[in-house]
Amino acid sequence: MHSLAVENKQQADQKLRQWGSWAAANGDYIGFPNMTPYRRLQGQSIGSAGLTDEEGAHIDAIISDLKAFNAEARELAVFHYVHGFELQDLRRSTLNAGKTKAIKLKSEVLTWVCSRLFFNAG
Repeated sequence: MHSLAVENKQQADQKLRQWGSWAAANGDYIGFPNMTPYRRLQGQSIGSAGLTDEEGAHIDAIISDLKAFNAEARELAVFHYVHGFELQDLRRSTLNAGKTKAIKLKSEVLTWVCSRLFFNAG
């Protein structure tokens, strides 16, 4: 089984936590290449939290694609997983989501990621 394969929302949440650490360490440029060509040539990596740069970039692309489907869910993913906001604290973010809305958006993020990682795990 591919290391990014997930079978449920709990596993997707774990991968997103790893991705959040990876994205924060790479400068939080969601949807853009995180490694400079020079670092790639040198074989350097900022992989962290159990993700390689390739895996981190793959999840990054999945979250970036989410914006076209549900921009608020993508924003929640960045605030929650990359910046470490707790769901109850999102009311004070630009997302301005109460806890109930944040829980719903997080569920949508997890469903999105599950569908992408489960079917693309091969």
